Amino acid sequence: MVAWQHSVDQTVNCSRLTSVAYAQPVLLLLATVRLLTSEFPAVLPPIAKCCGVYVGSSGQEALISKLGSGKVTMGGHSNSGHDWMFANGEITVRTDGFAISPNGYVVEGLEVETSSPQKTSGKDLSWMGTVQLGMPSTLVRTLTKHLPPPKVVESSWTWTQRGYAEPQHKNGGDPYKLWTARLQFAGAVLVGIYVDCS
Repeated sequence: MVAWQHSVDQTVNCSRLTSVAYAQPVLLLLATVRLLTSEFPAVLPPIAKCCGVYVGSSGQEALISKLGSGKVTMGGHSNSGHDWMFANGEITVRTDGFAISPNGYVVEGLEVETSSPQKTSGKDLSWMGTVQLGMPSTLVRTLTKHLPPPKVVESSWTWTQRGYAEPQHKNGGDPYKLWTARLQFAGAVLVGIYVDCS
C-alpha cells in the first residue's frame, strides 16, 4: 500500500487503483501539489530519534516537557542552547538550535553524556528508543543491527543517513537533509550519544 499524507486529516491511498498506469499520474499530481504548496512531509531517518524527540523536527519545548526546565545557555545562537543535568551532574544533556519553530528552537543537535555509566537519570535518554548510556558495546551492536554498519574509529561509531525535514521556520532557513549519529564508548561501555542534522 502506498499512501501519501497531504494533510493531518486526509490521506490519498493508491492501493485502490487497479493499475500502475493510473497510480503514477496520481503520485505525480500529489508531488506537484506539494511542490506548489511547499508542504513536504518530514522523512526522518531512524537515527534522528533521541531522548524521545526527533532531531531536525522537534522543538526544544518537547525536550523541556520530557526532561524538565533545565537551563538556557548561549549555544551557537543567542540563548539557543539548553542543558540538563541528572545524577548529581554525572549525566548531561545538551541541545542547540538555530531555526526557530512554533515550539521554540528546533533541536538541531543533541548530546547525551555520562561520566558514570552505572548511574541512571530516571528519564528517557535513549537513542532510537532502545540504546541507553551504560550499555556494553556488544548489546549496542545487537540493537543496531537493523542499521547499515557504522563507521568505526577507535571507540567511536558513526552513522550518517539522509532524510528531509523542513520545520516551520520563523527566521527562514534551509531544510535538513543529512543526519549524523555518533556513539562514544569507554572501556566497551556507551558513555556518549551525539545526534545532529544539517
